[in-house]
Amino acid sequence: DGEGFADLTYALLREMRAIHEDTPVVTIVHDCQLVLSMQRDQMSCYDMPVDVICTPGRTLRVLSAHPRPSGIYWGKLSPQRLLAHAQLWSLREECEARSGEALPMGPPEIP
Repeated sequence: DGEGFADLTYALLREMRAIHEDTPVVTIVHDCQLVLSMQRDQMSCYDMPVDVICTPGRTLRVLSAHPRPSGIYWGKLSPQRLLAHAQLWSLREECEARSGEALPMGPPEIP
């Protein structure tokens, strides 16, 4: 489990408008990690579908109907996760300052 770092990085870049929905997304995995099919109900709102998967044995183009996240789902991020990423915390503060409202925050993680 990658703990969602790629998903969060994608969302952060979208939130910063550094990439857009049409930006190609490529990932690398081992052949044994390859999942050839996923149903929409198996993916969360913040899961990022990819366009190309590279393994040591092959390269696959992916046709996906799953929507890509348009930004960060602040209500899904725990306080611990936010505090562990200075850039994420800073962006959150900028968004709150622009809107004049507090953004939602996810529940604390249980150790």
